[in-house]
Amino acid sequence: MEKICPLFTAIKHHNNDKSFDRGYEPWPWQISCLQSNQSNVARKPKVSQSTVPDAPQFTMFINASPVAVYSVLADIEHRPQILRSVKLTRTLTPLPVGKGTLFVEQNVSIFQSFQQQFHIGAFSPPDRIELTRKKMGYQLRADIKLRQDNDGTRLTTTVTSPNSGCAGWFARWFARHWAGELEQQLNDIKRYVEPRANPAWQASLRPKNQKGAS
Repeated sequence: MEKICPLFTAIKHHNNDKSFDRGYEPWPWQISCLQSNQSNVARKPKVSQSTVPDAPQFTMFINASPVAVYSVLADIEHRPQILRSVKLTRTLTPLPVGKGTLFVEQNVSIFQSFQQQFHIGAFSPPDRIELTRKKMGYQLRADIKLRQDNDGTRLTTTVTSPNSGCAGWFARWFARHWAGELEQQLNDIKRYVEPRANPAWQASLRPKNQKGAS
């Protein structure tokens, strides 16, 4: 028997009824769901943790060294003091923080307070850190890469999900939402780390004609 997403069975029957052909345009998630369950369509082999085509990605520049930025990124214990959206953090694995670390955050928003669990999947100071989490049952992964850019740090963040088909559409929506949250948090880190950067590094950020000025 053909396997069809139960929530959208009616949509497929709707499409097969010619009396409804005029002006009907299904939503993208409806198309994704129905196409993923067509028995006459060759399925591509599943690839573990494959990325979605439109994976959210953004970059940010911070006026501090990669070491300084990474040290704040990896400072799980003090995230409530650094990030405005985080009220409480608790590690579930022994310190120090590294690959495999699990921690729980209590986040606050305008309307609610909620908890979420994170796992550090990659930990390579000061070049890369990877966070994974689940949102409504969908696995999400944020890969944050750092590189020196002139006198500062360029961060590139990519959020991906292994889900495909109908589930992939919802996973991409959650990935875009998380990317927005991460961008806000990195802006908080930017505001926190730049004034506290090493004085020698701050001196290198000033224009050439201002260096040495009293």
